[in-house]
Amino acid sequence: MKQNTDTLYTFVTGGAFASLAFLMGIVINFLKTVALLMIVDYWIGTAASVGDKTTSSKSAFKGLLKKASMLSLIFAGI
Repeated sequence: MKQNTDTLYTFVTGGAFASLAFLMGIVINFLKTVALLMIVDYWIGTAASVGDKTTSSKSAFKGLLKKASMLSLIFAGI
């Protein structure tokens, strides 16, 4: 029995899925990097406020809200 395959179709769909997998890998690495930098930024801000003796839960919560809004915009852009 002879098998007939459409090489253009398999080329396009295979290329599309391979490109998508490649880009998703890049996006996931990007999100990991952004999350790590946000954690480091939060720790540095907390350490600076402890050093200045101006620690406030209100300002810490405001900083977390800023980080959450940044992440939501990044997820909306994906």
